[in-house]
Amino acid sequence: MWGSTDSGLDWQDCNTAGYLATQFESVVVHPTDPNFTLGGTQDNGTIIRYPDGSFFRADFGDGGYALIDQSATDTEHVTMYHTYFNVSQDLIGFGRTLSTKCALEGEWSFMGIYGGPVDPTKHCDGTTDTFNGIVFTDNVNFYAPMAVGPGTPNTVYFGTQTLYRSSDRGTTMPPASQAPIQPITGGTGGVPISAIGISPTSDNIRVVGLDDGTVWGTATGSTTLVQIDGGVLPAVYICRVVLDPVDPNTAYLAFNGYGLTAKPGQQVWVTHNLKDALTSNTVPTWKAAGKGIPSISVNGLVIDPMNTKNLYAGTDHGVYASTDGGATWSKFGTGFPDCEIFDLALQSPNRILRAATHGLGIWQASIFGH
Repeated sequence: MWGSTDSGLDWQDCNTAGYLATQFESVVVHPTDPNFTLGGTQDNGTIIRYPDGSFFRADFGDGGYALIDQSATDTEHVTMYHTYFNVSQDLIGFGRTLSTKCALEGEWSFMGIYGGPVDPTKHCDGTTDTFNGIVFTDNVNFYAPMAVGPGTPNTVYFGTQTLYRSSDRGTTMPPASQAPIQPITGGTGGVPISAIGISPTSDNIRVVGLDDGTVWGTATGSTTLVQIDGGVLPAVYICRVVLDPVDPNTAYLAFNGYGLTAKPGQQVWVTHNLKDALTSNTVPTWKAAGKGIPSISVNGLVIDPMNTKNLYAGTDHGVYASTDGGATWSKFGTGFPDCEIFDLALQSPNRILRAATHGLGIWQASIFGH
């Protein structure tokens, strides 16, 4: 907030100490450092929090999804990714930097495709923009989803109407699915992917949710995904796909929950036979697992790797928690604002849960004993 006393000739910062208004779209944490955080914000770039706890705008423009390679062993040699906006036949892809010192405005190399020739400018980390195989005419969401898989470095996934996968930090991204996964009935192209889940136990286990509520997956790394929703899930936008960090058979889906009042708990769904079903060419068994969450959107979802029965959901009205694998949920913590939570991240070694709010900055809570 800024103010002027001379008809706009001069402006002064009117924000009081502690005032937070940033609209975060995403948040991700370093695998070991308790402070190191990256998050995309609406129209205000991508924000980094350094190991010393200070915040810095690391890049300009729209900040959507953000990722940190979870195989990083220190806080300098860290591969980071973030999306800007994505529009078919304009710009599709993401920014990447290979080191913390190069996380600066204009120094992220763009991996993807845009109109005109590729810019050969060499950036701070020694790399350049790269047209990596993503198709210029793909249907894509404005905030296109990204995810990392296991490995050193982590595999990287990006979703348009096709799932793309990279084993070289996004430099090349061949399709990891049919193109498109789900053609648009009576239209052109395919339904965009809205959420990507990769199993921490195996890079071959991949599940994607689409804008129309359909779910597709593979347990073998096949580039032909099969539909696995069984026609029982809500036919609405899927916000998150989260695979259990220990059990390859367990996966959760989070939905844009408004209007899902016919049956309780439909904002979150779970299966406990994902890998077995995919391996035997059958459809997993899904059941509603959001009892206690109001009929509101569940935008973020994380599983505690130290106790996978403990789940945390970021909703349009704060954070909810479950200690029984989604059977029941209740409001989590005290003193937390009743606001939209667009993403959650759990820094497991230090037992910190961070929440990306859409309008009140980043909040965190300790989850010791939960």
